[in-house]
Amino acid sequence: MSMASANGSHYSRLGDPVWVRCYSGHRHAERPLSFVHHEREYRVIDLESSWFEEDAEGGALTRKACFRVRADDGNLYVLSRREMDDAWTLERALYLA
Repeated sequence: MSMASANGSHYSRLGDPVWVRCYSGHRHAERPLSFVHHEREYRVIDLESSWFEEDAEGGALTRKACFRVRADDGNLYVLSRREMDDAWTLERALYLA
């Protein structure tokens, strides 16, 4: 799904699995440093925000860490990591004009 805005940017909900290289300091996978999507590596140049979300999947509570990042292509991306299995997903992308 993609939506256009008045300033020419568009937003997509993706849900694609991605490979992520992370900084791990006090915690495992503390923040993303780069990610690979469709065989292209994107370097994270700015971590704009991070938060946790919880979902009830099949009766079990699933927690995921979410990160809104700006990549080296100038676009914004939301990455998430499910804590139960360490799976990374590219949730959303805001493609700027």
